[in-house]
Amino acid sequence: MMADGTERGARALIEQLVGGYRVTQMVYVAAELQIADRVAREGPASAASLALACGVQPQALARLLRALAAVGVLEEQPDGRYRLTPAGELLRSDRPDSLRPWVMHYGQPWWWQAWGGMLQAVRSGVTAFEQVNGQPFFDYLRAHPDAMALFNAHMTAMSAPVAAAVAQVLEPGDARIVIDVAGGHGIVLREILRRHPALHGVLFDLPEVIAGVPPVAGGDPLAGRITCAAGNFFEAVPAGGDLYLLKDIVHDWDDARALEILANCRAAMQPNARLLLIECVIRPDDDSPAARLLDISMLVLTGGRERTVEEYARLLGQAGLRLSGVSGTGTAHGIVEARPA
Repeated sequence: MMADGTERGARALIEQLVGGYRVTQMVYVAAELQIADRVAREGPASAASLALACGVQPQALARLLRALAAVGVLEEQPDGRYRLTPAGELLRSDRPDSLRPWVMHYGQPWWWQAWGGMLQAVRSGVTAFEQVNGQPFFDYLRAHPDAMALFNAHMTAMSAPVAAAVAQVLEPGDARIVIDVAGGHGIVLREILRRHPALHGVLFDLPEVIAGVPPVAGGDPLAGRITCAAGNFFEAVPAGGDLYLLKDIVHDWDDARALEILANCRAAMQPNARLLLIECVIRPDDDSPAARLLDISMLVLTGGRERTVEEYARLLGQAGLRLSGVSGTGTAHGIVEARPA
């Protein structure tokens, strides 16, 4: 039998893990109501003044603010007003490192309700998102433009630290053209081009994604160095690149579909080109939960999976590529590098 302290700690851990859904929705509601933006503009604010500004029921909001203070998003002052904590500051929409897009995405019913289907996914092997929402994840996004916009904003927000880390460790060698395959709005590509002025980039994604890419302003150092191309990586990938970059792409798909993407990249690559997969690699010697939890996200949402180094090597080999190295970035993501076989 466990000692009392150990048993209490174990019980507290399970309670924290199981109750996490409450905090997700609390933080989402705060983000939806723009509580952080309002407090940042006005300074410490009372529940009554915030309720008036948000157009919500005062007592209900007061209870929410009190709970948000309990989990560290807000701090309640002696006079009853609330100020932002460092965590709360990250919910401001005017910060370049804002996590509000991520929070807004995770709070959407079409996203979080899919997690209620995990048991069926484990029993059947069929993706929970498809069972709950009636169509595969990416088909749902294409059919719902608002959801697609939220997803792209979420990916941009979450990719920022990874983009900076990848750009810092990337060694382009004599490469001149980087093709970012399914690069969304281009946050990773832009960071790489800013750090490596000799590179030019091609941002490749679906037409509806490319249509929402922010233009490069005339005074921006990237002006003239980045172009956009629309298409579908299941059909073809632009040729002519020295580096082919895929961040969090292969993990979205099962082996058969992932192989199609990789084979199309291989068909576009010249003999001296390199392929860089930026993914959370599952390593037996790494006990951090990031890759394993992301693997469960793929089980629930897309039908894809995170992979080990050996699994990547096998998949790349089937696509006519050979694994040439795996390197870290200082984040949960690693860089899996491959060359034509």
